Amino acid sequence: MTDPVRLVDLWPQHDPLLADIQQAIAAVARRSAFAGGEEVAALEAELARRCGTAHAVATSSGTAALLLALRALDLAPGDEIATVPNSDPSTTAAIVHAGAAVRLVDIEAGTFVMSPAALERAITPRTRAVVPVHLYGYPAPMEAILEVAARHHLFVIGDAALALGAVSAGRLVTAVGDAACLSFAPRKILGGWGNGGMVVTRSAELAARIRTLRAYGEAAPGSTDAHRSVIACGYNLRLDTLQAAVLLQKLPRLGAWIERRREIGARYRRLFAGTPVRVPAVPAGSEPVYRYFAVRLPGRQRDAVRHRLAEQAIETAIHYVPPQHLQPAYQYLACPRGSFPETERAAEEVLLLPLYPEMPDADIDRVARSVLEALAVEMEVRA
Repeated sequence: MTDPVRLVDLWPQHDPLLADIQQAIAAVARRSAFAGGEEVAALEAELARRCGTAHAVATSSGTAALLLALRALDLAPGDEIATVPNSDPSTTAAIVHAGAAVRLVDIEAGTFVMSPAALERAITPRTRAVVPVHLYGYPAPMEAILEVAARHHLFVIGDAALALGAVSAGRLVTAVGDAACLSFAPRKILGGWGNGGMVVTRSAELAARIRTLRAYGEAAPGSTDAHRSVIACGYNLRLDTLQAAVLLQKLPRLGAWIERRREIGARYRRLFAGTPVRVPAVPAGSEPVYRYFAVRLPGRQRDAVRHRLAEQAIETAIHYVPPQHLQPAYQYLACPRGSFPETERAAEEVLLLPLYPEMPDADIDRVARSVLEALAVEMEVRA
């Protein structure tokens, strides 16, 4: 039987680190320090450095990171936050739970990321912020988005849950805008053994607000408001110390893992060059980090190709389909089919192929060859 190719295989990453991770967990257990502590502080300091920011605030998940970052903007009733429809439900849910209205924006043709021109058209007098999503690890065009945001005095909070290490126009996507939000769920670029997230920002004021909100709304020790104790209506959205301990053991290898993801992405690109399989363009000065390898298949043949790959024990995925504006929870937005044509076109064509740092070259070649063979069969059948 042909060995399966998994979409993501985490064991090759964890196997060589297992003893060190277990020791780190045991150290936390011996101290019985399961909330906050030195591991969380060390993780925040190192991620701030790697993300090109002055501050980092660890949270219980990527969703929590985005919620807290938006809450820290001190939104008023009726304020709108613009984002794309083709993202995880957590993006739009965080906007709603932060008390804002969702303002959806179409993506660029042939990509998976926000169109600056569509953003410009979507802005209203009530729009307060924009959340660009760096989907599948492809960076949004931040330079152009920041220009639009500056003209309209909007906050920019990046959803970088899938894009730790991605570069847009020569700059880390985590280092631009007012803040960026990360996820440490197991299959992310840096994944823990459970949930986790982080807000990174250059703003000391924003970081202080987020720290207060993540811990019941209590004033930070030593602050001028400490005598008041609870100074905001907050949450319990802190990162568990055990997750921080796991992530600290993995962090030294992050750079090598990102580099290998880019090598795999480049190999896929070479294998699909000149074929009907379309891959998103990478503008000069930008570098994806390839959470998966996302392709677009022509003529709505995606599902048939995916079925043929499954028969060959090759795992694929389709994420964020249908887009959020076509999901039952967001029918109140009154954005029927046809409202965001580029988003809907991408949803009909996207297929996520296996990609993880330890993936052998032979498996990459096998996946690409199988995609092309399956597509050729489908195109012949439909001819």
